[in-house]
Formats: sequence, structure tokens, C-alpha cells
Amino acid sequence: MYSSVYFHKTVRIAELMLSKAIQEASDSEPFEFFRMTDAEIMNELKTRGVFQQEIVSRLKYRQLFKQAYAVSLFELDEKKLDLLKRYDDVHIRRKKELEFEEAFGIPSGHVIIDVPCGELLKTEPRINKTDIGVIDKDSVKSLDDFTPVAAAIRSRITPDWTVMVITDEQHRDVVSQNAESLLFE
Repeated sequence: MYSSVYFHKTVRIAELMLSKAIQEASDSEPFEFFRMTDAEIMNELKTRGVFQQEIVSRLKYRQLFKQAYAVSLFELDEKKLDLLKRYDDVHIRRKKELEFEEAFGIPSGHVIIDVPCGELLKTEPRINKTDIGVIDKDSVKSLDDFTPVAAAIRSRITPDWTVMVITDEQHRDVVSQNAESLLFE
């Protein structure tokens, strides 16, 4: 359930947009927003600048950024997987987002790179170890012995993407066309 709900693409995009609005509020103190309720965060962001006002409005009216590029773990070779590890560092990830924005004239904060795989594996390591015992006559067998569904559920430990780049709808095409080359250079 964790990966299906919290890592659902739409939920993740909304969360990333809110995080970006908070990050871009340059005059905020670290952890200042953690003391606030959701409504207080939205009200505070409205006072922090044009970008924050835009994101609050987009979230309120569900005008979310769109997925411009996504690739799954199974589509990446070892070299690309190694290159993705550098994006675990928020400063490197933000530098690459700025590179996208500058290269294509996209407003600041309107490109977000998401690499959740490592984060998800840290928060949900137990799912791969889950086995359900089924009593069959005089013995207990694994649910795997009866249905492939159990293995399919365990295989859903990661979202459909290993890396995703999101942006405003109007910049989606240019980001989509150039994401692979920019991300893996």
C-alpha cells in the first residue's frame, strides 16, 4: 500500500510541487514549516512570493505539473544507474534542474527531478520479506505455491519510475525530448 498510495504519480507530483515551493522560499528558516498545519503552510506560502502563490493556486485547483520523462529500473543499464546515484544529493539535483530551466527558458522552480528508488527501499524494506502461510491439509505452504499474485505484490516495492522529470504542461515537450541526454551526461 505504501508504494501504491504515497508513490502514486499524481500524489508524488503534488508533494514535489509543495516541497519545491517551500525550498524556493528563500527567507524561510529550516523546519519552520514543520510546525504548521496544512492550511497554515498554504497561507504562509501565499505571502512568500509569486512562485509560491502560483504553486498554492495550482495545488488548490489541481493544475499539477506533468510527467515529462520517466524511466523504470529495468530500462537502465549499470552506467545510467550509477549516474542516477549522484541525484541523491539535493544540491546536484537542483543544479541539474536549473540546467534544464536555463537551457530552455523555463521559469525557476518549474522543473523537478524525482529519484525515489533509494528513498522507497529505505522506508519499505520489509515488503520483500513478507510471506503468507497457507494451511494445506497437514502442512503450511507459502501463498506463492498457490498464486502468482503474492510475488506480484512483492515486486511492487518501487514506483513505476526510477527517475521522473516533471514540469509545467507548456514545457513538457521540450523537457521530454531532452531529458535523457541532460540527465545522463
